[in-house]
Amino acid sequence: MLYVIPFAVLNEITDKCVKVTRGIHTDCLLNYETVKYFNGEQHESARYEDAIRHYQAVEYQVLGMCNRCINSNWS
Repeated sequence: MLYVIPFAVLNEITDKCVKVTRGIHTDCLLNYETVKYFNGEQHESARYEDAIRHYQAVEYQVLGMCNRCINSNWS
């Protein structure tokens, strides 16, 4: 039972990052012609890379927190 609250909070944090990353990904794909026409590939690529890096950093932190919660409850 002690797992439910921390994991629910951490899941919300991860879900927000997933939504942002998917939004940028979808935006890049839907506006491909516009991006290509105005030579915005580098800008969109950098924007998507930043979103992925942010998601990976948050996911790494969340997994660390999950491990700490599990280890503290088993100790």
